[in-house]
Amino acid sequence: MKKNFLYSVMALFVILLASCSQEEIISENSENGKITVSVGVPGSATTRAGMPEVESMTRRCIMQVVDENGTAIEGEEMRQTTEVTGDKVNFSFTEPEGEYSVVFWADYVTSIAKDNCYNTAALPNVTLAHNKNTMFTAAGDAFCGKMAKGGSTSIVLKRPFNKIVVGSTNKEAFGECKEIQIAEFSVPDGYNIMSKTCSAAKNIKRERIAMNDATTGEWTSFFVFAPSNQTDTKLELPIMLYKEGDATDAPAIKFTASTSAPTDENMIGSMDIPNIPADKVDVEISFDDKFTNDGSTEPEEPVVPGEMKVGSYINAAGEVVTDAANAVAVIFAMADGKADNSTYPDTKKAKAYAISLDKVTSRLVIGDLSSLTLEVTADDETTYSGFAFDTALKGKCGNLTTEQSKLLNAYYSATLPTLTGANLSTWYIPSKTQLNDALSLDNATLKANLKAAYSSNYYCLSSSVAEYTPKEGNAYNSVCGVLYEKNDEVVSKTEACGATTSALIFPCLTIFGE
Repeated sequence: MKKNFLYSVMALFVILLASCSQEEIISENSENGKITVSVGVPGSATTRAGMPEVESMTRRCIMQVVDENGTAIEGEEMRQTTEVTGDKVNFSFTEPEGEYSVVFWADYVTSIAKDNCYNTAALPNVTLAHNKNTMFTAAGDAFCGKMAKGGSTSIVLKRPFNKIVVGSTNKEAFGECKEIQIAEFSVPDGYNIMSKTCSAAKNIKRERIAMNDATTGEWTSFFVFAPSNQTDTKLELPIMLYKEGDATDAPAIKFTASTSAPTDENMIGSMDIPNIPADKVDVEISFDDKFTNDGSTEPEEPVVPGEMKVGSYINAAGEVVTDAANAVAVIFAMADGKADNSTYPDTKKAKAYAISLDKVTSRLVIGDLSSLTLEVTADDETTYSGFAFDTALKGKCGNLTTEQSKLLNAYYSATLPTLTGANLSTWYIPSKTQLNDALSLDNATLKANLKAAYSSNYYCLSSSVAEYTPKEGNAYNSVCGVLYEKNDEVVSKTEACGATTSALIFPCLTIFGE
């Protein structure tokens, strides 16, 4: 049975600087006030993260500009629809006055001018167009995303729902059944792309049809919105199974399957009915550590809910989440084998290390730090003592003025993202080894934000200290910077930085274990 799968990120939007990959979005102002947006929606079966093709269906993408209240802005250029025929689609519109955002919706239709499974006339609000069958087909798939004015264009276009596979691995009990019908059951409806919430519910059903694959035990599957304003989605499926020749009103097996679908979006789960129930059965949706993406031959490794490992997203409460939009950091290393002599509160021990998904300062001048009399840090390829290094650096910077260091003054006076998890340290500037490892992490969201952080190659600041020798004057100890080559997505060198060097900061945090 095809079961227990997670969907990975489907299409990544990033600023285009030199070339455009199949997972990029570009947003740039031209001299005539036009905004050009290129949305990457690759579609061939050999693409790693694409919008799959569906037989007899046309793939389309809609762009809608909305105001600060999320209301669609009227105007010919404010809403545009185009067919998806290759690896990207392009939109261009005149920038409206005031605050605005842009939302995107990509789905499957018979004509790009006519809705099919979803009503899209009131974007950013989307509703189910039918109450039967369509959500149980491949054409019920869809993808969406949003882009804010002036903000980072490094956003993710993904499914706003989960795909639930219904079936049973118990072939002995259900093997003779070849067809399925599901009577009406309630699902969330009225999805808002901006807030990721649902404001209504709708009853849907699946009319009698042959099972997807009776021999493997996959009966049917359907898509269901995963709203952020619900802790879970209660599903009560009245299921009827038929043997060959059974009348529609006389199913061989009839029961109700009850479950709760997770509200982490973009996942596949399976309802595996263990045996023939008398009347009603409670089924837990399960997930596996393997991944299959329909139409893709090179899937990315999935993020398994609750599993803490390299690549897992961490929210402000210190929990693993599957959606980067709900996260503050991504894990780039586990603590095993790392040399960390930091003294954490309550003698807590490190379990993992995570880097912020976005920068917390602009690129600013580091300044002359010779007056701070910094001590050279003991660094090697395993040194993960950034928390200790940063604590010492902050202590030296107590009376630092903006004129002395615009960057450190800005960082230590900034309001960083709030952390509430008892298993999290405070934010800190990482050691150069931590920073090198973090910037080398193969994570699409982090890479996109690293690219968007500055217009050309730049230094990220570490808390490691080494001797710096200026062209003129005496040597002194200064902080080290890690040079990030944004086009090649690599770290090229690490060195002590002088007074005129500019850098920006991606802070880290430590996740504590038992």
